[in-house]
Amino acid sequence: MTPAGSETLIRWAPLAPGLHPLPIYGPDGPLHADWIGITKATSFLEGLTRARVSYIVVLASDRCELLGMQQCDTLRIALDQAPVMIGAESIRWHRTNAAVAGDGILPDPRRPVARSRHR
Repeated sequence: MTPAGSETLIRWAPLAPGLHPLPIYGPDGPLHADWIGITKATSFLEGLTRARVSYIVVLASDRCELLGMQQCDTLRIALDQAPVMIGAESIRWHRTNAAVAGDGILPDPRRPVARSRHR
């Protein structure tokens, strides 16, 4: 089976200054993430008639490099897990709709998404 699909950044929030560095450690010490996001990933497997949808909580640097992630089955679970991941009581989310390339670099949510003039 060959997987194919797409991934879209649907929510993002800047991290509060008090959350630097995060209480999450990578191979080089604590992560210095600048924002947190949630992507919606849709994958299609050959031979299956239904797509599989999952939501991924992502941590990103100022340069939009992926630093960490956690896959969730539903958007509600992702929204509940995100504050726990960064040690915050809550997150004030901004909505977006930006395609994610497969190169480990996330779309910059701080820049407006180009909208089509055609309806």
